[in-house]
Amino acid sequence: MIDDRVTQSKKLLAPLFPEDKYRILDCIKVEKTKNRKKKYSWLALTTDQNAKVYLHWIKEKDLSRKAKWKLQDIKTVDLKSDGDKETVDFEIHVDRVFKWTAPTVAEKEGFVRCLYRYSRCLPKNEQIHFKNCRSDLFEDILGTSDLAAKINAPGSERELEVNEYQALTEKEERDLESLMVKYNFAISDAEAFTEKLNRQLASIDATNVHAIMESEKKVEALMTLFDTVIDEASQLEVKLDTYDNLLREVRDSVMRMEEKDAVIHVQNENILKLRTLVENIVNKMDLSHEHRMIIVNPMKFESEDSVPRYLEAATALEQAMSIELHPDLKEMTAIKDQMKFLDSLMQSFTRNLSHYLNDQLIKISVDYGSGRRTLAAGEAVLRKHDLVHDALRHYSPLMAWLKRNNNSTYAAIKERYLDRFRTIYHKEILVFFEQANSKLRFEESRSASGTLDTKKGTLVLNAQEGASSTPTKSRTTFLLGMASEQFCTKEDAVARQLFDLILECILTSLEPAYLSEQQFCIEFLDLTTTEKARRAENVQMSVESSEISSGSRTPSKFTSVDDLDSVSHTSSDEMLSRLKKRDRDVSLEVRDVMATLFKTLEDELNKFVATYDGVYSMYLLVKLCHHTIQTEDAGSYLCKLYGMALVNAKRNFDQFMGAHMASINEAKPPRRNKCGILSFVSNFGEFATQCEAVFKGSDRRSDLQKWYSKIVHAIFDGIVRLSVEHGRTPPEVVCMENYHHMFTGLYELRILEDERKEAKERYQYALKSYVTNYFGRPLEKLNIFFEGVQARIDTGTKKSDVCFIHQYSKSELRKVIKEFPGREVKRGLEALYKKVEKHLSPEENLLQVVWRHMQDEFIRQYNSIQALLETCYSGSMISLEFSIDDLLEYFSDIAKQH
Repeated sequence: MIDDRVTQSKKLLAPLFPEDKYRILDCIKVEKTKNRKKKYSWLALTTDQNAKVYLHWIKEKDLSRKAKWKLQDIKTVDLKSDGDKETVDFEIHVDRVFKWTAPTVAEKEGFVRCLYRYSRCLPKNEQIHFKNCRSDLFEDILGTSDLAAKINAPGSERELEVNEYQALTEKEERDLESLMVKYNFAISDAEAFTEKLNRQLASIDATNVHAIMESEKKVEALMTLFDTVIDEASQLEVKLDTYDNLLREVRDSVMRMEEKDAVIHVQNENILKLRTLVENIVNKMDLSHEHRMIIVNPMKFESEDSVPRYLEAATALEQAMSIELHPDLKEMTAIKDQMKFLDSLMQSFTRNLSHYLNDQLIKISVDYGSGRRTLAAGEAVLRKHDLVHDALRHYSPLMAWLKRNNNSTYAAIKERYLDRFRTIYHKEILVFFEQANSKLRFEESRSASGTLDTKKGTLVLNAQEGASSTPTKSRTTFLLGMASEQFCTKEDAVARQLFDLILECILTSLEPAYLSEQQFCIEFLDLTTTEKARRAENVQMSVESSEISSGSRTPSKFTSVDDLDSVSHTSSDEMLSRLKKRDRDVSLEVRDVMATLFKTLEDELNKFVATYDGVYSMYLLVKLCHHTIQTEDAGSYLCKLYGMALVNAKRNFDQFMGAHMASINEAKPPRRNKCGILSFVSNFGEFATQCEAVFKGSDRRSDLQKWYSKIVHAIFDGIVRLSVEHGRTPPEVVCMENYHHMFTGLYELRILEDERKEAKERYQYALKSYVTNYFGRPLEKLNIFFEGVQARIDTGTKKSDVCFIHQYSKSELRKVIKEFPGREVKRGLEALYKKVEKHLSPEENLLQVVWRHMQDEFIRQYNSIQALLETCYSGSMISLEFSIDDLLEYFSDIAKQH
C-alpha cells in the first residue's frame, strides 16, 4: 500500500523533475502548522546525472519548489521517538530547524530510511546525524547486529556512525572525470579502459623504484651537509652567549637611567599641576581692585545705574568664597588668611546693604502711608502699589544675593517689608470693604425709588423722588412659604441686581492689586517658584538689566508720594492678563508671604460673605466660584482666599435653600373659602426665574439642580398636606390646581424634566379623582338596573333571556327610563356645573377642562347603558328619552350660559 502511495506521489511530482535531469528516489507528503492553520507540502529526495543527491521542499498548492538542499547540507534528522512510543512528527536541521508531520509513522520511517541509505555514501564528516529513532530501524541496512547495536546511545538520543564505505572526494571525482574524458572508449569498453590503466600504473611503479634507487647517494650527501650545519650552529651559539654577557651590564645601566628619567618626568608633571592649581586658586579667590573698592567704600544705591556694578562686585565676592577646595588645601595659612579677608568684605558689604535697604523700606512706607488714600468718589477700588514696586524692584538681584549668602540678614529685611506693608494693606483693606458696604447700603436705599439701567449698571431715580431717597431699609429674607404679594417686590429685584453689579466690581478690583503684589514679592524677595517660572524670571531680569544699563528706563525719584501718584498706570484688565501669563504654580513660600501681607483680606472677605446671606448667597456663590477659577489659573494665594469664602457662601446658600424648604413645611392653608393656588406654589415660578438668571452659565449649577429637586418634592408633599388641612375645598381640587400650576411653571422654565412629568401625572390623577368622586352617576337608577343585567350575563344567562326575568323585564325597564327625561338630566347637569364652579378658583381657569372631562365620563356611562339595551332588549322598541347629541347640546348650553 505504501509502495502504491509512493508511486502515485512520484507520478504527481514527475512534471517538476524531468527524467533526463532527475530521478526521484523517494517522496512524502508532510503537514506544517502555522498560526493555527495547516499547510501541506512535499519532501522529495532526488539524484541528478552526476549522482548527487538533493532534498526538495515543494508546495502542494502550485507544485513550486520552495527550497532545495544538498544531502551533505543536512546536519541532523530527529525522529522524535521516545522509547517504544512512536510519533508522526520529525525535524530536519539544515541552516535552521524545520518541523514537519508525516501522514503515518510507516511513511515517515520509510522516507528516513531512504535518507539514511544515501547518507552512508557520504564522507564520515559529512554524514547525517540521526537521533531519537528506534534501535531496529536501520538493522537491515547495516547488515549485522553489531552495527545495529551501535545505534543505541546511552541517553535519550541515539547516534549512528557508518564507517564501512569511503566515498570519493571532490578532487578524486574531478580527476576520474578528466581521465574518462581523455579516453573516449572508457564508457563503451570498460575492459580495454581497465587494461590501459593497469599498464600505466605498472609503468609508474617502475619509474618510482628507479628514482628511489638513484636518490640514495644524494641522501648521503645531504646528511653530511646537515652535520656540517650543526657544528657551525654550535659555534654560533657560543659566540652569542659571550655577546649576551657583555650586554647584560649595559642593560642594567640603561634600566637605572630609565627609572631616573621616569622620576624626573613625574616631578615635572607634579610641579606643573601644582602651579596650575595655585594659579587657579589665586585667580578665583582674588578680587580685582575695582571690585574691592566698590565693596569697601560706603554704598550709594540711589541711582539704578550703580546697582549692576555693586551686583557684579558682590557676585565676584560670592564666587571667590564659594570655590571648592580640597580639605588639605584649606589648612594652608595663605588660604585661611584670604578666606578671613573675604569674609570681612562679605560682612561689611552685607551690613552696608542691609542698612540701606532698611532705610529705603522705612522711607517708602512712611511716604506711602502719608499720601492720599486709596478710594475716591465713593468707588470701592483697592489701589495697586506699582510705584512702590518700581522703586524697589531694581534691588531684587541684591536681595537674591543676600538670600544665598546671608540668610539671617535677608530674613530680617523680608520681615521688615512684611511688617511695614502688612499694616498698610490692613488699613487699605478695611477702608476698601467699608466703602464697599457703604456703597451697597446706599444703593439699597435708592432701589426703592428707582430703576436699574442694566446696560450701564447704574440706577435711574424716579422723577418725583429726586434726590430725597428713603432711608436705608433692612434686608429681609423672602421665603417660598410667604404670602405671594410679599415674596418679591420690584424694589427687591432692583436691589439684588445692584448687589450683583457691585459684587463683581469688588471682586474684580481685588485681583489686580493682589496679583501685582504677589509678582513683586516673587521678584524682590526671590521666592521659590517652579523651574519654568524661575527661567522666565531670569529672562525678564536680563531684559531689565539691559534696559538699566542702556538707560532706557527712567530712574525712580522718591521725593514724595504725590509725585509717585502722578505716574500713569496700565489698566486693570491689561495688568491682570499680563500677570496671569506668569507663574501658574506658586510654591508654599509664596503662599506664606501673601498670607502674612493679606491676613486682613481673609478676615474681611469672610465677614463680607457672612453679612450678605439669604438670597444674596446665590450671587456670592456664583461670583466667588467664577473668580476662584480665574485666580486658580493665575496660581495665586488669592485662589485659596476665594475658596474659603466660597465654602462659607456655599454654607449660606444651603441654609437659604433649607429655609425655603422649612417655610414650605411650615406653611398654613389660606383662610379664604376657595383654596386656589398655594403661596409657595405661586412663589416658586418667580423663585426659579430668579435662580436661573443668577446661575446661568455658572459652574455651580449642579448645586442648584440638587436643591431644585428637593424643593419641588417638598412642594408636592406640601400640596398634599394642605389639601387635607384646608377643609373647605375638596382635596382633589387643591391638588389638581396646584399640580397644574407646577407643571405649567416647570414647562415654561424648561427645567426638571422628571419632576415636570411627575407633576403632570399628579395633576391628571387629581383631575380623574375629582371627576369620578363629584360627577358620580347622574343616571343612578339606570346604572343600578343595568349593573344587575350585567351581573346576570356574567353568571351565564343569555343576553336574549335577560328580558324574561321579572326583575329585569321590559316593563321594569320602561319604569326606570321614565324617571330620566331629558329636561331632568339637563337640570341635574346645571346643578353639577354650579357645584364645580363653586369648588374651582379662577386663578388656573380649569373649569372648562373639568367640565369637558365630566362630559366624557357621562358619554361613557351613556354608551355602556345603550350597548346593554341594544343587546338584551333588541326589538322591544325601548330607548332612552335623550341621545348623545342631546347630551352634547346640554353640556354646551350650560357652558355658554355661565
